[in-house]
Amino acid sequence: MFLLHLNVPFQSGNTSAVKGIQPLISGPLSLCLSLFLSRSLPPYLSLLLPSLFPPQPGSGATLFWKMAEVEISAQAYVKMQLHAAKYPSCAVNGLLLAEKVPEGSSRDGCLLLTDCIPLFHNCLALTVMLEVALNQVDLWSAANNQVIAGYYQANRHIKDTSPHSVAVKIADRVAEHLRGAVLIMLDNTKLSGEYGGPAVIVHERLDGKWTPKDKNLVMWQDWVGTRALVSELMELRAYGRLVDFDEHLDDIRRDWANGHINERIGALAPTTNGSA
Repeated sequence: MFLLHLNVPFQSGNTSAVKGIQPLISGPLSLCLSLFLSRSLPPYLSLLLPSLFPPQPGSGATLFWKMAEVEISAQAYVKMQLHAAKYPSCAVNGLLLAEKVPEGSSRDGCLLLTDCIPLFHNCLALTVMLEVALNQVDLWSAANNQVIAGYYQANRHIKDTSPHSVAVKIADRVAEHLRGAVLIMLDNTKLSGEYGGPAVIVHERLDGKWTPKDKNLVMWQDWVGTRALVSELMELRAYGRLVDFDEHLDDIRRDWANGHINERIGALAPTTNGSA
């Protein structure tokens, strides 16, 4: 089950940790929750059943973005392109990560997508393996001061950029836990890097529906440099070294966080900001 992180650690008998969470429970569920909270849990573990207990203002739960702008880092963008390029005849998907921003900071109000985690290329539907991936990525990102902030997908057909049911369901799942989360659909016709504009369509959730976001509110860390980086890594066939969660499940020694790819991108990536 996808996790909801709280900013207060759970300790034995620490029922104050859940103040502000709706107490509309009774009977066996209440007993189960009491037994759960009575255990001594490490600080990084989170409260399950988030759909039953949405965070309330002042509860100490992780603050969510109510943002206007989205900024996509070179690392996040390049890895999405490499994932799609590695499996050109398959639909692929993954999770987008953002830096965790304290309320009131200078970056509060802008969602900075710092990284992406490639998930699957075989079956994208909601499965047990997706639950496993969500939990592992959630714990890993929290340990690296990041949060799951969005979902990306490239459809199988080259001209299809519509967010179909699977994309919508998973993106909705992410948006339940992060207000301001985004859904990114990749445009397969622009993946070569030769096209002038970004090969992504960023969607935001408005009135319960995912709609394309104003392109003027999608920022880039030097788009010209990012595009050149994509072209360079495509020529080097770096996509062959990218590992998604499907491959990790086949061989758990393979790193789905792609530290080796991140290092290569970090050495070459541009750092200045701007819009495409």
